[in-house]
Amino acid sequence: MGKKKPIIVDTFMEPAFSGGISAYNQVFFVFAEDGLIRSEYLERDHLRGMEDLFPVLFDPQCTRSETLNTVVKASNHYLQ
Repeated sequence: MGKKKPIIVDTFMEPAFSGGISAYNQVFFVFAEDGLIRSEYLERDHLRGMEDLFPVLFDPQCTRSETLNTVVKASNHYLQ
């Protein structure tokens, strides 16, 4: 994997880990803008059903907001 084709990463991955998969010049990291994360992150296929979880929690809106804020913070951390 990655020896002849580039690798596109749209998740959190340490560059050191990706270096073990492929040469650094063949790995491309894709980052979404903060607003896009907040508006569409929970619609990703691997997160289907997560929206159904929030209403049963103590403070659904706060929990949803904090979840998305955490994803934004992590994205910004990895972008740095």
